[in-house]
Amino acid sequence: MLSGLVFRSILSIIAGYFLAKKSLAPIKESIKQQKQFVSDASHELRTPLSIIQSRVELLLKHPYKKIEEKVDSISVVLNECRGMAKLLNDMLILAKSDSNKLAIEKGEFSLKKLLTEIVDSYSEIVKQVIGKYNKII
Repeated sequence: MLSGLVFRSILSIIAGYFLAKKSLAPIKESIKQQKQFVSDASHELRTPLSIIQSRVELLLKHPYKKIEEKVDSISVVLNECRGMAKLLNDMLILAKSDSNKLAIEKGEFSLKKLLTEIVDSYSEIVKQVIGKYNKII
């Protein structure tokens, strides 16, 4: 009887270990996905912030110029701010959809418009890099 009790105790400990390991697997996966999301989100937010920073620094280099002369840079900053607001809104929608509170609707978009916005956003940074490169040469 004593050996049966010891055997059952060992068997229940082993079974408990395997069941606990199996039940923790989804939690570990969820933590991994959360870390990936935070990493991706921080990367996606850094890009528009760096564009905004470079444009504002460019605006501050010539503080006495008229607004008319700086409308392109101001427009880019405004577009990036709107883009960040959209990104944050998308992140909230994603969080809601993960909690099964919202259904995501698919829709059409203009690839040409998206690519134009991307090129416009990075054009000033490219000009600055090329200018610095030309000064070195």
